[in-house]
Amino acid sequence: MRLLLLVAFLLFPALLFAQFNSFKLGSYILADNQQVRHDAKLKLQDAKLLIAKDEKGSTIKITPREISSFRIGIKRYRKANGFEESKAFTEDAADEVFVELLDSGQVMLMRYEYTTKSGPSASPNGAIASGGNFVHETYLLKWSNGTVVSAVPAGGITGSNKMFREMILLYLSSRPDLIKLVEDKQIILSDLKRLIHALNTGTPYVPEPVHNIRD
Repeated sequence: MRLLLLVAFLLFPALLFAQFNSFKLGSYILADNQQVRHDAKLKLQDAKLLIAKDEKGSTIKITPREISSFRIGIKRYRKANGFEESKAFTEDAADEVFVELLDSGQVMLMRYEYTTKSGPSASPNGAIASGGNFVHETYLLKWSNGTVVSAVPAGGITGSNKMFREMILLYLSSRPDLIKLVEDKQIILSDLKRLIHALNTGTPYVPEPVHNIRD
């Protein structure tokens, strides 16, 4: 009985990950024929592999090189490369990968996600901690008419530091109101999507609402 419980405990993270990484309705546009949008059930296996399933149940594997853009549900994706990604205390220029498009206009805000795996580990008191899949993310900025993709530096508890502020200020020259928010340290990493949306739409920045605990 104890063995069965241990096996279930160790497998739970993998099962949970599989549940959320299932096929969903979507569509995609191939790089060599951008006039045609293909409807299919899609599953983003990882940042370098998209799997499409047609109505007959046949599946095809699609790499970033083969695709222009795609949607899964309400989420939009495209491809990016050349930005610095931090993994295991090293920084390398990323190969072409799939990224989620969070906002677009004069500036594109994207999010690159990748998963690392960790095996089970034992604590000094003998307890076994389950391993699993851990999702990491990097936010990316790009001028819509440019080619350079820049990874947004994130540091500190809030994900914002001097490097973070210096990076995003480069994109805000047309908006003195947004510049002031950044310089006054009112913007942290979790505010970035709302900040870029305000820039792209020409509207005032709207902070995240603070809910009363009784609401």
